[in-house]
Amino acid sequence: MRGDVPKGQPVPPVDAENPKRNLPMSTTSMPETNPRTGRFSPLAWMGIVVGILLAIVKALIWSKGVLNAEVFGYALAGAVVPGAIAYAIAGRAKVRNSNRFALWFLLLCVFFLSLELSHLMR
Repeated sequence: MRGDVPKGQPVPPVDAENPKRNLPMSTTSMPETNPRTGRFSPLAWMGIVVGILLAIVKALIWSKGVLNAEVFGYALAGAVVPGAIAYAIAGRAKVRNSNRFALWFLLLCVFFLSLELSHLMR
């Protein structure tokens, strides 16, 4: 790169700490991706679907099988609360692991369903 500078032009500085900055723009235009973050795997999608189904089952157990607007709200809250907790556990956006989110979401949905079932057995 230093040999390509025409005579009389200033030489661009070399960044020793970040050698990628010394490369032409065409090679650094693609963002770096962390393989752990990003898209959900098929197994993670299955865990999320099962967690949502568990939230619906929990709402139906709570209402003793009666379908009304309260059941929909209870099922929605039964999926949003574990989702928010799993979102916080999975980490900040830069290092978030989508599979870890799905695992925690499923485990929390199972935990909340088991709490609902423990009240049923009394």
